[in-house]
Amino acid sequence: MNKTNILITFVATHDAGDNKSDGPVINIFKKFKYDKTFLLYSDDKFFNIAKHVKKVIAKKDKCTEIIIKKLDIVNPTDHNEIYPKLLNFCKTLKPLKNKKFTAAIASGTPAMQ
Repeated sequence: MNKTNILITFVATHDAGDNKSDGPVINIFKKFKYDKTFLLYSDDKFFNIAKHVKKVIAKKDKCTEIIIKKLDIVNPTDHNEIYPKLLNFCKTLKPLKNKKFTAAIASGTPAMQ
């Protein structure tokens, strides 16, 4: 049985890209393909960036299902807040059997940059 590949990543300012580059999350899809992707954002100002990233990924045909989800994070530079909330989110994704998760939190959380 094949495993379902799932990407969980935060999106933020750097993921908007510019005229020279696509941004970190979009660049992931230049090399990898996922069955499902969760684009997490922590502040409403990043919602449009998440929509942009979703649109670009969908055009690349590198992901079957793309879900945008807000995680309420008060301080996106506080590891002690980010990790438990990310873990709680991951626990909602059960059942975990036959699923391979990749979590890329570097681009969308300033603490990880």
